[in-house]
Amino acid sequence: MASRRIGRGAFVLVAGTCGLLFPALGFVDVYPFRYAFVADHFAYHALAPAALGVGVLLAGRHQGPGRLVLALIVLGTGGALSFERARVFRGPESLWADTLRQNPASGLARNNLGVRRLNEGRLEEARALFERSLPSGLDRDRTERHLAIVHAQAGRLVLARSYAETACRLRPDDPETWVTLASVLIDGGAPRDAMSRLERACALAPEHALGHEKAALAHWRLGDLPRARDHVRRATASDPLSATAWNLRGLLARQAGEDHAGRDAFRRAVAAAPERWDLRLNLAQAFLAVG
Repeated sequence: MASRRIGRGAFVLVAGTCGLLFPALGFVDVYPFRYAFVADHFAYHALAPAALGVGVLLAGRHQGPGRLVLALIVLGTGGALSFERARVFRGPESLWADTLRQNPASGLARNNLGVRRLNEGRLEEARALFERSLPSGLDRDRTERHLAIVHAQAGRLVLARSYAETACRLRPDDPETWVTLASVLIDGGAPRDAMSRLERACALAPEHALGHEKAALAHWRLGDLPRARDHVRRATASDPLSATAWNLRGLLARQAGEDHAGRDAFRRAVAAAPERWDLRLNLAQAFLAVG
């Protein structure tokens, strides 16, 4: 056996190193390779037993002051390299940017960076990132959906609808795509057309909070207050931390003449997103109505 020829300790170190590197050899599909075809994710772990083995070997062969000098050189070099590499992991943005430098064709990394730009409100930068990730074909339905959101927020509703419809054709089993299309239709003044899309989304995911929230908004626009309130209750039950859903619930309650219920809903909205001044304004108005 190999462990008898080289010793059990050395065998464990070699086996550990090889085992940790095995996923990087390409025999099995591993999730990190969706970001970039690089092996550093696994090499970091595999270096630990390898470094331990080298350290033990050097410690046995080198005696005297030279051993300390050698150890300091190894530690200093490793520390400097680790410090330099750690800059990549300061946050998601630096990580995605580094991934794109290593693998410019990584559509998933470009998508993730685009989502970050979208959440920051930097719509044109997000649009450019999403459009550049389209040729990769990876997660195209997700890219099309994000482009629909970008164009909708920018007020380009015709383009937004086109992208949302493409996303629905690519992933008809994804409730997120149908909710996105419905949102564009509601913004475009077509809440009745949005209802069939929302019904499909809720059929795919009965507890989909955003689907129920948009359904409540569509019913409200159509003048069906009871059904709107039913959907918004389901939305807040599915996602109790959704400030937008609680705000909508408060607005619907006040329209129904239930000022106390509206005040309580606005309180929940402000608790979920205290930085939003519009929620605080709604809460203040509700307090004035209650007296």
